[in-house]
Amino acid sequence: MMRESNRRRRRGFSVYLRQIVSAVPKRRWFNEAGFNIDLTRFPDKRFVVMAWPSDSISFKDPKRSKLVRNDAEEVKHCLREFFPKGFKIYNLCCESQSFRGQDLDVAQYGWLDHEPPPFGLFVRLLADIDEYLEQNPENGVAIHCKAGKGRTGTTAAAYLLKDLNSADRALAEFGSRRFGREDDGVTIPSQKRYVKYYEKFTTSGEKYQPATNTIRGLRVTLAANLTNDCKEKLSKSLFKISGRKYSTEEREKLKSLDIVLKSEVKGIAIDERTVELPLNDVELSGDFKLTVVQKESTAVFKSERTICSFWNEFLLMKYVVFSPVEAENTGLNCLNDS
Repeated sequence: MMRESNRRRRRGFSVYLRQIVSAVPKRRWFNEAGFNIDLTRFPDKRFVVMAWPSDSISFKDPKRSKLVRNDAEEVKHCLREFFPKGFKIYNLCCESQSFRGQDLDVAQYGWLDHEPPPFGLFVRLLADIDEYLEQNPENGVAIHCKAGKGRTGTTAAAYLLKDLNSADRALAEFGSRRFGREDDGVTIPSQKRYVKYYEKFTTSGEKYQPATNTIRGLRVTLAANLTNDCKEKLSKSLFKISGRKYSTEEREKLKSLDIVLKSEVKGIAIDERTVELPLNDVELSGDFKLTVVQKESTAVFKSERTICSFWNEFLLMKYVVFSPVEAENTGLNCLNDS
């Protein structure tokens, strides 16, 4: 009796720590049939999303420790309750494997945290989920990354497109089910953009082929008009531009972002709301991440001096346009002294 009481206290403390760390409100956890897991069920779709399932108390990788993430054994028992005929687990982390050494069907389609997936890998992942559920009509799937938010939400929203037919509605549905608020699910603009890419891809009926395109420059759309003073400051600014691509699209390999473009240019105001950063006809293909850093001490852009955004060349373009809504890590407001 004493041992049982001690086990309950330890379990209660572990759950308390996990709920502090979790991005998901504790009221949204799965808390039925004796389970208390950072997991969200979509019973009508035969899939669940969840945070990392940990099998150890690790101090080398504390963010994946059983102290702060789901207990893998509890997750396994829960999934067997949901799907007694069988299930498949999709790990979206490229930096670590889940359920190591266990007799479970685990597929790793990993990519970097806080980034969108390589689009080719994303297409293969969603095709794999579709194929598994179609071939196993009584089974289900479980999707996870580390927190069960960005990478997981990007995949879940793309899968929900089958019934909702709108990227915005699918993203809102994931946010509502997982967090209780439509806007609290996928929050990184480039991850949202890739769900919209997938919507365009599925409606086009085309086969995905990484496109190569020549980029002549970057255009930054400002949230406010340039004043004369801003234009003068712009003429004295130097912009450092870098482009990075995923090192590999192979689903089980650790990925990095390798530099494929480095340039320093002057900005040109082409109208009251647009700044152009010219490039010398740079060829880019597939997925690429562009970063722009303003090097002048007097910044043209308010608050932040770095623009960062992920794109895919599936949609051909001559100019990459950064807008205030789509660019990450920046407030694209012009400083206005008046």
